[in-house]
Amino acid sequence: MCVYVCVWLAGVERLLTTPHGWRDVLLEKGPEGFAKAVRQHKGLLLMDTTFRDAHQSLLATRVRTYDLKRISPFVAHTLNPLFALENWGGTPM
Repeated sequence: MCVYVCVWLAGVERLLTTPHGWRDVLLEKGPEGFAKAVRQHKGLLLMDTTFRDAHQSLLATRVRTYDLKRISPFVAHTLNPLFALENWGGTPM
């Protein structure tokens, strides 16, 4: 993990602009256009649940929201081809 964080810190300037992704399709084309784009997509659409699971596991006692926010730009660039990133979930307390 240190290698990835060090690379991220070295490339902060490059991370200032977020690449185009599925959220942009939703904002530009609306819900109907988004649904059409998903149906026409020929590849596999994957969702990452790391942020959600981090808060629901033992990491929740060690990884703060502050830490997740700091790594978010790296995730936005590295995992940009993903269909979705799930951030919330679990049982309310």
